[in-house]
Amino acid sequence: GAGSLHLPAVAIPGNHSISIQAGAQSANTEVLVESPNTKTAPSSIESDTLWAGPGIVRINADMMVDPGATLTIGPGVIVEIANGVDLTVDGTLRINGEENNPAVITAAPGSIWGGVFVNGEVHARFPFTTRGGEDSNWFSDSGFSAHRKEQATFLFNSGSLGSFEDCYWIENPGQALHVKDATLSLDRCLVQRSPTTGQFNGGTVTLRDCHLVEFPIDSPEFADDDNDAIYFTTGDHELIDSVIGWAKGDGVDAGSGSTGTVLVDGCWFEACFHEAMAWSGGEREITVRNTVALNSGQGIECGWSTGDNSPIVTVTDSITIGNSVGWRFGDNYDWSYNGFLTVTDSLSLYNDKDVWGYEWDSWSYRTDSMDIRANWLTRENPKHPDNAIWDGPDLAPIEDLEPTTAAVGAGYTENRMQPPQ
Repeated sequence: GAGSLHLPAVAIPGNHSISIQAGAQSANTEVLVESPNTKTAPSSIESDTLWAGPGIVRINADMMVDPGATLTIGPGVIVEIANGVDLTVDGTLRINGEENNPAVITAAPGSIWGGVFVNGEVHARFPFTTRGGEDSNWFSDSGFSAHRKEQATFLFNSGSLGSFEDCYWIENPGQALHVKDATLSLDRCLVQRSPTTGQFNGGTVTLRDCHLVEFPIDSPEFADDDNDAIYFTTGDHELIDSVIGWAKGDGVDAGSGSTGTVLVDGCWFEACFHEAMAWSGGEREITVRNTVALNSGQGIECGWSTGDNSPIVTVTDSITIGNSVGWRFGDNYDWSYNGFLTVTDSLSLYNDKDVWGYEWDSWSYRTDSMDIRANWLTRENPKHPDNAIWDGPDLAPIEDLEPTTAAVGAGYTENRMQPPQ
């Protein structure tokens, strides 16, 4: 688990002891509050520039990093951006925070800053990015394609490059990221309480050891508003060793678009109102392995198509458990369904339907588009006979586990334990 919570503010300079409480977990930490050193940023960065900390740099109007120039933001720098103000990076932006002395990108009090439009490069370590994405309708008139219309805090334009390590997007009204035919990597990053991590159109995007959670918030109310944790279209993308969940929409949606590949390996999906993984669209090949899909509407869906013989979805060594539907071919649109779903060496247990093959267009069961074999299911399914029935140990309700001794793993609430009658 990873996330964030609010702590009481302290404003008096000096060392302060702060108590942190998150559920049953608690800790104390020391915080040094320093007197701020404040300066105002220029309208453009024309040569290599270092903003050194500690201190506050205020950006009061739109600012550009010129081609050939590098702006470096050092540890302990708070970049405070005025309402609706945007940054354009035609050169290079480097954010060099440290684990115990991060950088912060935030808005002026009572404001929401705009976004960073990247034509060049951004390389970041240990920044907190919050209160960004001021224009709630930015994508409507931008010429960029996106399911959600909120401005992204970082938008990577064609040919640009981004790398983020140990970075945190917390409570941004806008999308965290957007890619158009760019190269982007995220390692050990957290995106929490935003409309979506973002839409990635083309290029190459890799996320490793990330937590993408709470879109837009963790609450029981449903909102049908494309609050997907992440959205892939064209391009070649990888999602590795990451946690994705608590989304009002999908965990991962790979919908509109043509050619591309997506690899999901070693991931944990939980509490997505629609699908944990919704695979649709054009000539796309999807590989899912070593992955858990838990307590969602559907675990893995091979959905609608815009081309022949697509999408091709292959699932191995994975678990779907406690969902309404575990594995499904088809979805709930009156569109074409030309893909193929293969699942082997996997478990689909304690779902309302472990496997389901109906699609909305013809409402026929598409065994011709499914290869479901050598798996474990909760109960026999005559449409998919080449599978075993789970006869392993009962899965203990989470209430029965000892929190001080229980190993990390799957836990299930009591009302999802029994297979449906």
